[in-house]
Amino acid sequence: RNMIKRKKALPAILIATLMMTTASFATPNKDMQKLEKVFLNRVNENRAMNHIEVLSEDIGVRVSGTKEEYEAAKYIEKQFKSMGYKTEIQEFKFVRGGQEVTSWNVIATMKPGVKGIKNDKNDTNKIVHLTAHYDSVPKAPGANDNASGVASMLEIAKSMTSMDIDKEVRFVACGSEEVGLKGSYAYVDSLTEDEINRSEGNFNLDMVATAYEPCTELAVYTYNQGENVITDYMKKAGEKISYLSNDEVEYNGEYDGPMGSSDHVPFAKKGIPSALFINVDPAKKDDPRSAIEPYYHKPEDHTGNVSVDRLERTVKLVGLATLDALNVD
Repeated sequence: RNMIKRKKALPAILIATLMMTTASFATPNKDMQKLEKVFLNRVNENRAMNHIEVLSEDIGVRVSGTKEEYEAAKYIEKQFKSMGYKTEIQEFKFVRGGQEVTSWNVIATMKPGVKGIKNDKNDTNKIVHLTAHYDSVPKAPGANDNASGVASMLEIAKSMTSMDIDKEVRFVACGSEEVGLKGSYAYVDSLTEDEINRSEGNFNLDMVATAYEPCTELAVYTYNQGENVITDYMKKAGEKISYLSNDEVEYNGEYDGPMGSSDHVPFAKKGIPSALFINVDPAKKDDPRSAIEPYYHKPEDHTGNVSVDRLERTVKLVGLATLDALNVD
C-alpha cells in the first residue's frame, strides 16, 4: 500500500521504499542523485498550495466554457510564462445541449537542453506529456478536483527549470474535462502522427491532495493498458527517493488496475502509454468510484479539505518519475 508513515512532519524531503523482488533498478548515478536532490529541495508545497487557493477561492467555480474557466486558463498561462516555458492557449469548441461552447487548453513546452536550447546533442526526439484538468463542476470550488492536479503540475514545472533535459516536455492544463474529457481529446487530436509516434507517455494528475483521512494511497491507474512505461517510472521513483532522505514514508508505486474517466484516456486510445494518479482509500481501490473522497463534485471540495502533506508527496514522487523520463543530464 502507498501509505504515509512519518517520523517527522513535512515540510521535509519525502522518502519512499519500494518492495521489489530479485534484480531491482541499478544503483543510482551519483550525478543524477545530486540533481534529484536539487529538485526535491526546490519543491515548495506552500507555493503549490497558493495555486490551489487562487484557483478554488479567488477564481472559484470554473465550469466549462465560462469566464471563470478562461480566467483560470490565463492564470495558469501566466505561471508557465514566468518560468520560461513556451506557452500557448489552445482554443477548442464543442456542442453541449444544442449550444456551441468554447473552452481552452494551456500548453507549456520545453525543448531538450537547458531552457529549451535547440540542437541539444542528447536530444532523443521523444515527448513526455503531463496533464491536469482545471475546470470544475457547478457549485464545486474544485480545490482537490482538480486545482490540486494543476498545482502539482505547476510545482513540478517550477522545480525542474534550468535542468538539462533530453526529451521535450509538454505540460497541458486541460479545459472541459468534467463534460467528457473535451480538452484532452482536443489536444490529442491536434497531435500529428509524428508527434504521437514520438510520445513516450503521459502522467495525468487528478485529485491528488485530499485531506479525507481514509484516502491514504496515491493510486496508479491506466486505461486498459495494464502496466506500462509510466507505471514503471513511478515504481522507480518510489525506490529512488529512498536514497535521498531520512524521513520514513512508504510508497510502492504499484499498478492498481483500470480506470477510464480522466484525461489519460485520450492518450491511451492513441496508443500513448499513460497513467492516472489519484488519492484513494486502499481498502476500496478495486472500485475506484467508491474509493475517492466524499467531497467529490460537492461544495465541500474546498481548501479546508486539502492536505498539504499529500500535495507535497504527489509533487515529489511524480516529479522524480518525470525527471527520470526526461533523461535529465
